[in-house]
This record gives sequence, C-alpha cells and structure tokens, in this order.
Amino acid sequence: MRILAVATLLICSASLLLAQNQSAEKLCYSAPPATTVSHDDGVIVQKIVLSGTWGSNDATVYLRDKEIADGAVVFSHSAIHSDSGASVDLMTFAATLAHAGAAVIIPQRTLLLPATDQWMNREGGVVICARALAHRSHQSI
Repeated sequence: MRILAVATLLICSASLLLAQNQSAEKLCYSAPPATTVSHDDGVIVQKIVLSGTWGSNDATVYLRDKEIADGAVVFSHSAIHSDSGASVDLMTFAATLAHAGAAVIIPQRTLLLPATDQWMNREGGVVICARALAHRSHQSI
C-alpha cells in the first residue's frame, strides 16, 4: 500500500511539472527520432533518448493511435523498489493511461525506498526534459 501511495504522489508531482511554465529548453537538447518498438491494441510504443546538459536517459513513450491525445503524463521513474523487497513496475500503469487516451513519457529510472541521502530519487533534468518534450509535442498536434 505504501508503494502505491508513493506512486500516486510521483504521478501527481509529474502532473504539476506539466502545469508549470518553466524554461526547460535550456536543459534539453532536441530529441533524436523515436524508434517504434511495438503497436499494442491501438497504442504505439516508442523508445527515445532524453539528453541535455545533465546527461542522457532512455525513455519509453506510449501514444494512443489517434491524432490528438486526451492529455499528457510525464512519469519521473519507471519502477519503485523498497528495501523490504517489494517492487512496482510503473510501465504497466503508463500503458493503461495510454489505452485511456493519454500520451505518456516514462524515463527508465528506478525509485529506491527509503532514500539513503537527500539527493537520491530527485527528478532533475531528465523529468524537466521529458516535460519539455511533451509540451513541444502537444503544441505541434
């Protein structure tokens, strides 16, 4: 239950990032072309590389096979692992959101609980870059 609560908070945090009007373009280079890896029941699954001054990170994009998405969601992590051995894969939830009509970007990152220091599990540049990419994609539709 605790992991579900943390996952919910992460999703809410990512949604708030979408609502903020920050200048993220300086932290994010132009994304290289996406590679389509599958087509699952009306959802296109693509792999991209997010990169910027902070480094680079692989990410998965889920897009409903229609012209306009009902919304966009940016996750900060793709999985949650606790020191008790419990684990949650958020990729399934991301796919579910895409089947419901959302465009979803989910970086390949693991949230470790509990955090061992104050800098662990921070969103940083990768999430800001994903948010900027989602914002640009939404404007071009």
